[in-house]
Amino acid sequence: MDSPSVPRSMAGPAVGSPGAGRPPSPALDALLAAHFADGELVLPLLPTYATQVVALCSDPSSDARSLAQLLQRDPALAAHVLAIANSAALGAREKVVSLQQAIARMGVRQLASVALSIAVKTKVFKAGRHLERVSRLWHHSAVSGLFGREIARMRRRNVESAFLCGLLHDVGGPVVLQAVDEIQVATRCEFSAKEIEAALTRHHAEVGARLVRTWGLPEWTSAAARHHHAPEAATECLDEVRTAHLADRLADFTEGTDDLEGIDGVLSALGLYEEDLDLLQQQVEQVRSAAEVYA
Repeated sequence: MDSPSVPRSMAGPAVGSPGAGRPPSPALDALLAAHFADGELVLPLLPTYATQVVALCSDPSSDARSLAQLLQRDPALAAHVLAIANSAALGAREKVVSLQQAIARMGVRQLASVALSIAVKTKVFKAGRHLERVSRLWHHSAVSGLFGREIARMRRRNVESAFLCGLLHDVGGPVVLQAVDEIQVATRCEFSAKEIEAALTRHHAEVGARLVRTWGLPEWTSAAARHHHAPEAATECLDEVRTAHLADRLADFTEGTDDLEGIDGVLSALGLYEEDLDLLQQQVEQVRSAAEVYA
């Protein structure tokens, strides 16, 4: 059975390793708490094109032509859509050269997920002073999203919902890092890498939940962000929370920072077995390669 949850350092030490779950310094923790409570936290907004694409994908009367016309307004998004449609992750054998062909291959649900992922990377996972850290966070999020999709496929659930659960679970991380930067500028204090990592581990889940709620995304995305480290604490959207937790742990496994000890309780709750976990672990290289398309 699962052992009691210990918050793991984001894309850092596995459970039980030195430094995992270490509380942030009292000074930084108090400053962050005040920053968040006083309404000083500025949450990034999604680009208009992303919300328009997601809305159009949800409209049963929309077609590939109208979606293609919308995508053409943003060349960067259009290029990403074509790249993903032609990737090995979609089993592409023949190259598609038009957006309408790409949409037909991907389907509207996956198109909405792709548009949202690109928007999140552009608006939230920005480099700033933490280039390497944010890049690792984004890669971890992409891998988690792809594992979420595989978990859902194995369970015959909605694969794109599961993809978003994995993709967005750490979305609060870059926002916390930005808040730390603002505090350092305002107070002229400098915090160590360990202090910042501890603050990130402690605050990212709640900030992420607030962020996706601000975007008007479904409640299950907020629940997955808030409870992905401690699924037993969730009281609703349990399926999505557990999927996010397992996807997060598998991404950590891919990065060599988690041995998946104590995962059997979540597996059981999702109706999965040890052999299913083995199959997921065997997809590490495939998922890692597919994640590069989202980089």
